[in-house]
Amino acid sequence: MPKVLLVRNYAADGQESMLRFADMLEGKLPGEGWEVLSIAPEVRLGKGQNTLSGKGKWLSYIDKYILAPSTFKRAAKDLQPDIVHVCDHSNAMYLPHFSNYPRLVNCHDLLAIRVWLGEVPGESKSRIGGVQQKWIFSNLRKSPNISCISQATRDELTRLAPETEPYSRVIPMGLNYPYQKIRNEEARKRIEHAGGLRAKSGVGFPEQWLLHVGGGTWYKNRSGAIEIFRKLLEQSPNKELGLVIAGAPPSDKILKAAIGLENRITFIACPDNATLEALYSMATLFIFPSLAEGFGWPPIEAQACGCPVAVSEIEPLKSNCGSAAIYYDPKQTESAAKQIATVIHDRDALNELSEAGMKNAKRFTAQTMVAAYSNFYHQIINENTASR
Repeated sequence: MPKVLLVRNYAADGQESMLRFADMLEGKLPGEGWEVLSIAPEVRLGKGQNTLSGKGKWLSYIDKYILAPSTFKRAAKDLQPDIVHVCDHSNAMYLPHFSNYPRLVNCHDLLAIRVWLGEVPGESKSRIGGVQQKWIFSNLRKSPNISCISQATRDELTRLAPETEPYSRVIPMGLNYPYQKIRNEEARKRIEHAGGLRAKSGVGFPEQWLLHVGGGTWYKNRSGAIEIFRKLLEQSPNKELGLVIAGAPPSDKILKAAIGLENRITFIACPDNATLEALYSMATLFIFPSLAEGFGWPPIEAQACGCPVAVSEIEPLKSNCGSAAIYYDPKQTESAAKQIATVIHDRDALNELSEAGMKNAKRFTAQTMVAAYSNFYHQIINENTASR
Protein backbone atom coordinates (compact mmCIF):
# COMPACT_ATOMS: atom_id res chain seq x y z
CA MET A 1 0.00 0.00 0.00
CA PRO A 2 1.52 3.38 -1.00
CA LYS A 3 2.16 5.91 1.76
CA VAL A 4 1.32 9.60 1.70
CA LEU A 5 2.69 11.98 4.30
CA LEU A 6 0.34 14.92 4.98
CA VAL A 7 1.97 18.06 6.35
CA ARG A 8 -0.75 19.78 8.35
CA ASN A 9 -1.03 23.28 9.79
CA TYR A 10 0.07 24.44 13.22
CA ALA A 11 -2.97 23.62 15.33
CA ALA A 12 -2.68 26.58 17.71
CA ASP A 13 -3.29 29.03 14.86
CA GLY A 14 -6.86 27.72 14.63
CA GLN A 15 -7.08 27.86 10.83
CA GLU A 16 -10.36 25.98 10.78
CA SER A 17 -10.76 25.50 7.04
CA MET A 18 -7.18 24.27 6.62
CA LEU A 19 -7.57 21.81 9.48
CA ARG A 20 -10.84 20.52 8.04
CA PHE A 21 -9.29 20.06 4.62
CA ALA A 22 -6.49 17.95 6.09
CA ASP A 23 -9.04 15.98 8.11
CA MET A 24 -10.91 15.16 4.89
CA LEU A 25 -7.78 13.81 3.25
CA GLU A 26 -6.76 11.87 6.33
CA GLY A 27 -10.20 10.33 6.71
CA LYS A 28 -10.93 9.45 3.07
CA LEU A 29 -7.58 8.53 1.51
CA PRO A 30 -7.46 5.06 3.13
CA GLY A 31 -10.57 4.25 1.12
CA GLU A 32 -8.55 5.02 -2.02
CA GLY A 33 -5.86 2.55 -1.02
CA TRP A 34 -3.41 4.86 0.77
CA GLU A 35 -1.66 4.52 4.09
CA VAL A 36 -1.93 8.01 5.55
CA LEU A 37 0.74 9.51 7.79
CA SER A 38 0.40 13.00 9.26
CA ILE A 39 2.78 15.50 10.79
CA ALA A 40 2.42 19.11 11.89
CA PRO A 41 4.59 21.62 13.71
CA GLU A 42 4.33 20.65 17.37
CA VAL A 43 2.77 23.29 19.61
CA ARG A 44 5.48 23.81 22.20
CA LEU A 45 6.35 27.41 22.98
CA GLY A 46 3.04 28.57 21.56
CA LYS A 47 1.01 26.40 23.93
CA GLY A 48 -1.63 28.44 25.75
CA GLN A 49 -0.71 31.57 23.78
CA ASN A 50 -2.58 33.74 21.31
CA THR A 51 -0.44 32.77 18.33
CA LEU A 52 -1.96 35.36 16.02
CA SER A 53 -0.45 38.44 17.66
CA GLY A 54 2.12 39.72 20.13
CA LYS A 55 4.44 37.46 22.07
CA GLY A 56 2.47 34.33 21.18
CA LYS A 57 2.98 34.97 17.47
CA TRP A 58 6.76 35.15 17.89
CA LEU A 59 6.76 31.97 19.99
CA SER A 60 4.73 30.22 17.29
CA TYR A 61 7.34 31.26 14.72
CA ILE A 62 9.98 29.43 16.75
CA ASP A 63 7.77 26.33 16.83
CA LYS A 64 7.01 26.49 13.11
CA TYR A 65 10.20 27.73 11.54
CA ILE A 66 13.03 26.74 13.89
CA LEU A 67 11.93 23.60 15.73
CA ALA A 68 9.64 21.93 13.17
CA PRO A 69 12.02 21.44 10.19
CA SER A 70 14.37 19.04 11.98
CA THR A 71 11.37 17.07 13.23
CA PHE A 72 10.00 16.87 9.69
CA LYS A 73 13.29 15.61 8.27
CA ARG A 74 13.50 12.86 10.88
CA ALA A 75 9.87 11.88 10.34
CA ALA A 76 10.30 11.58 6.58
CA LYS A 77 13.46 9.51 7.03
CA ASP A 78 11.70 7.17 9.46
CA LEU A 79 8.41 6.90 7.56
CA GLN A 80 9.77 6.78 3.99
CA PRO A 81 6.59 8.06 2.30
CA ASP A 82 5.94 7.56 -1.40
CA ILE A 83 4.76 11.18 -1.64
CA VAL A 84 4.58 14.25 0.61
CA HIS A 85 1.54 16.52 0.46
CA VAL A 86 1.88 19.97 2.07
CA CYS A 87 -1.78 20.77 2.68
CA ASP A 88 -1.52 24.57 2.73
CA HIS A 89 0.68 26.83 0.61
CA SER A 90 1.39 29.00 3.67
CA ASN A 91 3.68 26.11 4.65
CA ALA A 92 5.46 26.05 1.28
CA MET A 93 8.74 26.84 3.04
CA TYR A 94 8.70 23.24 4.30
CA LEU A 95 8.98 21.81 0.78
CA PRO A 96 12.81 21.91 0.61
CA HIS A 97 12.96 19.65 3.68
CA PHE A 98 11.30 16.90 1.63
CA SER A 99 13.42 17.28 -1.51
CA ASN A 100 14.19 13.55 -1.62
CA TYR A 101 10.52 12.67 -2.11
CA PRO A 102 7.82 13.37 -4.68
CA ARG A 103 5.98 16.47 -3.41
CA LEU A 104 2.99 18.65 -3.96
CA VAL A 105 1.51 21.65 -2.21
CA ASN A 106 -2.04 22.94 -2.09
CA CYS A 107 -2.67 26.53 -3.11
CA HIS A 108 -5.90 27.73 -1.53
CA ASP A 109 -5.77 31.41 -2.43
CA LEU A 110 -3.30 34.20 -3.12
CA LEU A 111 -4.98 36.82 -0.93
CA ALA A 112 -2.21 37.33 1.64
CA ILE A 113 0.40 37.36 -1.12
CA ARG A 114 -1.62 39.95 -3.06
CA VAL A 115 -1.82 42.12 0.07
CA TRP A 116 1.98 41.87 0.42
CA LEU A 117 2.35 42.85 -3.25
CA GLY A 118 0.19 45.93 -2.66
CA GLU A 119 -2.66 44.76 -4.88
CA VAL A 120 -5.41 45.20 -2.28
CA PRO A 121 -6.22 48.86 -1.50
CA GLY A 122 -6.65 49.53 2.19
CA GLU A 123 -4.90 46.33 3.30
CA SER A 124 -1.25 46.01 4.24
CA LYS A 125 1.21 43.62 5.87
CA SER A 126 3.66 44.40 8.66
CA ARG A 127 7.33 44.28 7.75
CA ILE A 128 7.61 40.80 9.26
CA GLY A 129 4.38 39.74 7.57
CA GLY A 130 5.80 40.91 4.26
CA VAL A 131 8.98 38.89 4.78
CA GLN A 132 6.86 35.85 5.61
CA GLN A 133 4.73 36.18 2.46
CA LYS A 134 7.83 36.68 0.31
CA TRP A 135 9.25 33.47 1.77
CA ILE A 136 6.01 31.59 1.15
CA PHE A 137 5.69 32.84 -2.42
CA SER A 138 9.31 32.08 -3.25
CA ASN A 139 8.87 28.45 -2.22
CA LEU A 140 5.40 28.10 -3.72
CA ARG A 141 6.56 29.14 -7.17
CA LYS A 142 9.39 26.59 -7.01
CA SER A 143 7.11 23.70 -6.06
CA PRO A 144 7.28 20.81 -8.55
CA ASN A 145 3.53 20.16 -8.23
CA ILE A 146 0.71 22.46 -7.16
CA SER A 147 -2.96 21.71 -6.64
CA CYS A 148 -5.30 24.72 -6.71
CA ILE A 149 -8.76 24.50 -5.14
CA SER A 150 -10.44 26.51 -7.90
CA GLN A 151 -9.75 27.73 -11.41
CA ALA A 152 -9.84 31.28 -10.04
CA THR A 153 -6.98 30.46 -7.68
CA ARG A 154 -5.00 28.81 -10.48
CA ASP A 155 -5.57 31.84 -12.72
CA GLU A 156 -4.24 34.15 -9.98
CA LEU A 157 -1.23 31.90 -9.44
CA THR A 158 -0.48 31.81 -13.16
CA ARG A 159 -0.76 35.60 -13.36
CA LEU A 160 1.61 36.15 -10.44
CA ALA A 161 3.96 33.24 -11.21
CA PRO A 162 3.59 32.20 -14.88
CA GLU A 163 6.30 29.56 -14.52
CA THR A 164 3.96 27.46 -12.33
CA GLU A 165 1.34 26.89 -15.03
CA PRO A 166 2.76 23.57 -16.35
CA TYR A 167 2.97 22.18 -12.81
CA SER A 168 -0.43 23.19 -11.45
CA ARG A 169 -3.89 21.71 -11.76
CA VAL A 170 -7.34 22.32 -10.29
CA ILE A 171 -8.99 19.96 -7.81
CA PRO A 172 -12.16 21.61 -6.44
CA MET A 173 -12.96 21.34 -2.77
CA GLY A 174 -15.55 18.88 -1.53
CA LEU A 175 -17.91 19.52 1.36
CA ASN A 176 -16.27 18.73 4.68
CA TYR A 177 -19.55 17.63 6.30
CA PRO A 178 -22.57 15.79 4.82
CA TYR A 179 -24.85 18.84 4.88
CA GLN A 180 -28.49 18.25 3.99
CA LYS A 181 -31.83 19.92 4.53
CA ILE A 182 -33.43 18.98 7.85
CA ARG A 183 -36.95 19.50 9.19
CA ASN A 184 -37.70 22.79 10.96
CA GLU A 185 -38.56 21.01 14.21
CA GLU A 186 -35.14 19.35 14.35
CA ALA A 187 -33.42 22.56 13.27
CA ARG A 188 -35.08 24.53 16.09
CA LYS A 189 -34.02 21.94 18.65
CA ARG A 190 -30.41 22.11 17.51
CA ILE A 191 -30.33 25.90 17.58
CA GLU A 192 -31.94 26.06 21.02
CA HIS A 193 -29.48 23.46 22.28
CA ALA A 194 -26.62 25.56 20.93
CA GLY A 195 -27.67 28.58 22.95
CA GLY A 196 -30.65 29.87 21.07
CA LEU A 197 -31.18 32.36 18.33
CA ARG A 198 -31.55 35.63 20.19
CA ALA A 199 -30.76 39.24 19.52
CA LYS A 200 -29.37 41.46 22.28
CA SER A 201 -32.86 42.62 23.22
CA GLY A 202 -33.89 39.05 24.01
CA VAL A 203 -36.03 38.71 20.91
CA GLY A 204 -36.54 35.06 19.99
CA PHE A 205 -36.85 33.42 16.61
CA PRO A 206 -37.74 35.91 13.86
CA GLU A 207 -40.26 34.79 11.29
CA GLN A 208 -37.63 35.21 8.58
CA TRP A 209 -33.92 35.69 8.63
CA LEU A 210 -31.07 36.20 6.26
CA LEU A 211 -27.96 34.20 7.09
CA HIS A 212 -24.29 35.04 6.64
CA VAL A 213 -21.55 32.53 7.54
CA GLY A 214 -17.86 33.32 7.53
CA GLY A 215 -14.80 34.48 9.42
CA GLY A 216 -13.83 37.99 10.36
CA THR A 217 -11.18 38.58 7.69
CA TRP A 218 -11.44 41.64 5.44
CA TYR A 219 -12.44 39.75 2.31
CA LYS A 220 -15.43 38.06 3.97
CA ASN A 221 -16.96 41.54 4.10
CA ARG A 222 -19.16 41.16 7.18
CA SER A 223 -19.72 44.90 7.26
CA GLY A 224 -21.05 44.62 3.70
CA ALA A 225 -23.55 41.97 4.79
CA ILE A 226 -24.78 44.29 7.54
CA GLU A 227 -25.02 47.24 5.16
CA ILE A 228 -26.98 45.19 2.62
CA PHE A 229 -29.38 44.20 5.41
CA ARG A 230 -29.72 47.82 6.51
CA LYS A 231 -30.49 48.95 2.94
CA LEU A 232 -32.98 46.12 2.56
CA LEU A 233 -34.92 47.28 5.62
CA GLU A 234 -34.88 50.86 4.33
CA GLN A 235 -36.22 49.81 0.94
CA SER A 236 -38.72 47.25 2.17
CA PRO A 237 -39.57 47.60 5.88
CA ASN A 238 -40.25 44.19 7.41
CA LYS A 239 -40.71 43.83 11.15
CA GLU A 240 -40.27 40.07 10.94
CA LEU A 241 -36.91 40.01 9.11
CA GLY A 242 -33.64 39.42 10.96
CA LEU A 243 -30.00 38.80 10.10
CA VAL A 244 -27.98 35.97 11.62
CA ILE A 245 -24.18 36.15 11.35
CA ALA A 246 -22.44 32.90 12.24
CA GLY A 247 -18.74 32.23 12.52
CA ALA A 248 -15.95 34.05 14.31
CA PRO A 249 -17.01 36.30 17.22
CA PRO A 250 -17.74 39.85 16.01
CA SER A 251 -14.99 42.45 16.21
CA ASP A 252 -15.55 45.92 17.66
CA LYS A 253 -15.65 47.22 14.09
CA ILE A 254 -18.50 44.87 13.19
CA LEU A 255 -20.43 45.65 16.39
CA LYS A 256 -20.11 49.33 15.51
CA ALA A 257 -21.42 48.63 11.99
CA ALA A 258 -24.47 46.97 13.56
CA ILE A 259 -25.44 49.98 15.71
CA GLY A 260 -29.15 50.69 15.30
CA LEU A 261 -29.88 47.11 14.28
CA GLU A 262 -29.19 45.43 17.63
CA ASN A 263 -32.73 44.01 17.79
CA ARG A 264 -32.44 42.61 14.28
CA ILE A 265 -28.95 41.09 14.16
CA THR A 266 -27.86 37.95 15.96
CA PHE A 267 -24.27 36.78 16.20
CA ILE A 268 -23.67 33.07 16.74
CA ALA A 269 -20.03 32.41 17.53
CA CYS A 270 -18.20 29.30 16.34
CA PRO A 271 -21.22 27.05 15.61
CA ASP A 272 -20.55 23.37 15.05
CA ASN A 273 -21.56 21.61 11.83
CA ALA A 274 -24.88 20.38 13.21
CA THR A 275 -25.86 23.91 14.27
CA LEU A 276 -24.78 25.32 10.90
CA GLU A 277 -26.88 22.69 9.15
CA ALA A 278 -29.86 23.83 11.22
CA LEU A 279 -29.25 27.51 10.45
CA TYR A 280 -28.90 26.84 6.73
CA SER A 281 -32.05 24.71 6.72
CA MET A 282 -34.21 27.39 8.35
CA ALA A 283 -32.84 30.59 6.80
CA THR A 284 -34.93 32.39 4.20
CA LEU A 285 -31.86 33.35 2.19
CA PHE A 286 -28.08 33.04 2.53
CA ILE A 287 -26.05 36.16 1.69
CA PHE A 288 -22.33 36.07 0.94
CA PRO A 289 -20.97 39.46 -0.20
CA SER A 290 -17.31 38.37 -0.28
CA LEU A 291 -14.76 40.62 -1.92
CA ALA A 292 -12.53 37.66 -2.84
CA GLU A 293 -12.44 33.89 -2.32
CA GLY A 294 -10.15 30.97 -2.95
CA PHE A 295 -13.12 28.62 -3.08
CA GLY A 296 -15.92 29.57 -0.67
CA TRP A 297 -17.44 26.63 1.20
CA PRO A 298 -20.45 28.38 2.82
CA PRO A 299 -22.56 28.99 -0.33
CA ILE A 300 -22.26 25.31 -1.30
CA GLU A 301 -23.05 24.26 2.27
CA ALA A 302 -26.15 26.45 2.17
CA GLN A 303 -27.23 25.01 -1.18
CA ALA A 304 -26.81 21.46 0.14
CA CYS A 305 -29.28 22.35 2.91
CA GLY A 306 -31.82 23.77 0.47
CA CYS A 307 -31.15 27.39 1.41
CA PRO A 308 -31.41 29.86 -1.50
CA VAL A 309 -28.18 31.82 -1.94
CA ALA A 310 -27.30 35.36 -3.00
CA VAL A 311 -23.56 35.83 -3.52
CA SER A 312 -20.98 38.19 -4.97
CA GLU A 313 -20.62 38.12 -8.73
CA ILE A 314 -17.00 37.01 -8.58
CA GLU A 315 -15.03 33.88 -9.35
CA PRO A 316 -14.93 31.20 -8.09
CA LEU A 317 -18.41 31.79 -6.64
CA LYS A 318 -19.97 32.07 -10.11
CA SER A 319 -18.47 28.78 -11.27
CA ASN A 320 -19.28 27.05 -8.00
CA CYS A 321 -22.89 28.17 -7.61
CA GLY A 322 -23.78 28.18 -11.30
CA SER A 323 -27.29 29.25 -12.22
CA ALA A 324 -28.58 28.34 -8.75
CA ALA A 325 -27.84 31.73 -7.17
CA ILE A 326 -28.57 35.44 -7.22
CA TYR A 327 -25.50 37.53 -8.04
CA TYR A 328 -24.63 41.13 -7.19
CA ASP A 329 -21.72 43.54 -6.86
CA PRO A 330 -20.77 43.39 -3.13
CA LYS A 331 -19.63 47.02 -3.20
CA GLN A 332 -23.01 48.23 -4.48
CA THR A 333 -25.02 47.51 -1.34
CA GLU A 334 -28.16 49.39 -2.37
CA SER A 335 -28.37 47.53 -5.67
CA ALA A 336 -27.66 44.23 -3.90
CA ALA A 337 -30.48 44.93 -1.45
CA LYS A 338 -32.89 45.59 -4.32
CA GLN A 339 -32.02 42.27 -5.94
CA ILE A 340 -32.53 40.43 -2.66
CA ALA A 341 -35.82 42.23 -2.04
CA THR A 342 -37.21 40.87 -5.30
CA VAL A 343 -36.94 37.27 -4.11
CA ILE A 344 -37.37 37.10 -0.33
CA HIS A 345 -41.14 37.54 -0.63
CA ASP A 346 -41.44 35.38 -3.75
CA ARG A 347 -41.98 31.83 -2.52
CA ASP A 348 -41.82 30.35 -6.03
CA ALA A 349 -38.47 32.01 -6.74
CA LEU A 350 -37.08 30.85 -3.40
CA ASN A 351 -38.25 27.28 -4.02
CA GLU A 352 -36.68 27.30 -7.47
CA LEU A 353 -33.35 28.49 -6.06
CA SER A 354 -33.57 25.90 -3.29
CA GLU A 355 -34.13 22.96 -5.63
CA ALA A 356 -31.47 24.10 -8.10
CA GLY A 357 -29.00 24.67 -5.27
CA MET A 358 -29.42 21.20 -3.78
CA LYS A 359 -28.81 19.70 -7.20
CA ASN A 360 -25.73 21.87 -7.76
CA ALA A 361 -24.20 21.04 -4.36
CA LYS A 362 -24.03 17.36 -5.27
CA ARG A 363 -21.06 18.20 -7.52
CA PHE A 364 -18.88 18.89 -4.49
CA THR A 365 -18.43 15.66 -2.56
CA ALA A 366 -15.49 14.82 -0.36
CA GLN A 367 -15.10 11.47 -2.10
CA THR A 368 -14.81 13.05 -5.55
CA MET A 369 -12.17 15.44 -4.25
CA VAL A 370 -10.13 12.75 -2.50
CA ALA A 371 -10.27 10.43 -5.52
CA ALA A 372 -8.82 13.27 -7.62
CA TYR A 373 -5.96 13.70 -5.16
CA SER A 374 -5.30 9.97 -5.21
CA ASN A 375 -5.02 10.06 -9.00
CA PHE A 376 -2.71 13.08 -8.82
CA TYR A 377 -0.47 11.32 -6.29
CA HIS A 378 -0.10 8.30 -8.58
CA GLN A 379 0.69 10.55 -11.54
CA ILE A 380 3.38 12.43 -9.60
CA ILE A 381 4.95 9.21 -8.31
CA ASN A 382 4.98 7.67 -11.79
CA GLU A 383 6.55 10.77 -13.31
CA ASN A 384 9.23 10.82 -10.63
CA THR A 385 9.98 7.14 -11.18
CA ALA A 386 10.24 7.64 -14.94
CA SER A 387 12.63 10.59 -14.58
CA ARG A 388 15.15 8.72 -12.44
